[in-house]
Amino acid sequence: MISLDAQSLPPFHPFEVTALLEEAASVRGFWLDDEMIEATGLTSIPLLRKVQGLGLLGSDYVAMSVGGRRRVWTFTNVLLGQLLVRFSELARMPVQTAADWLVRPPRSWLVKAINLKELVEEAMGTPLGAVEVVGNRFVITEMEKVWFEQAPDEFALAEAPSTRSDDTDPDPRTVSMDDVLRHVGTALVVDVSAIHLTVCDRVRDERLAHNAARERARS
Repeated sequence: MISLDAQSLPPFHPFEVTALLEEAASVRGFWLDDEMIEATGLTSIPLLRKVQGLGLLGSDYVAMSVGGRRRVWTFTNVLLGQLLVRFSELARMPVQTAADWLVRPPRSWLVKAINLKELVEEAMGTPLGAVEVVGNRFVITEMEKVWFEQAPDEFALAEAPSTRSDDTDPDPRTVSMDDVLRHVGTALVVDVSAIHLTVCDRVRDERLAHNAARERARS
């Protein structure tokens, strides 16, 4: 089993994977493709691959005792996958279009903006320490530019993914929300922390049930 806040999987022996796969995904700490689709609301493996190709999601692989390997997903990716689906529903746009917008801010910002540590703490019931404070909103102006909130009411312009390097820091120049909205005709303001991710409730309930069953078995 791995912690729900893990960003990648440690190496597992194939026979360890066999044993882990007997547990629910919420207990073992990683999700197979079909479990990922069911947990997030993404509708197919081809769609899952498209979203991964855009850079919003990242997978790991585990070796199987019967040979070969299987693609798996950490809880962070489950949360981002459901965030994408919920955003597409609320904004009434196709999932792939919503993904095109969500990958404009740096992924590292998005993980912090959804309050990942608090979500993991909620699912695990275990304090994970101090949380770095960042803004939670991004703004799409004129359906063209994306501004993301680096700190409360400090917005930076997001570069297009094709021109952004993973090693490049965001533009240090920031403006307020008023400045972002001052000269635009249309704007969509999204507070990602306000989008309820029901998968947290499900994972918490499944882990509580698992722990209760273990306690009963011991008594």
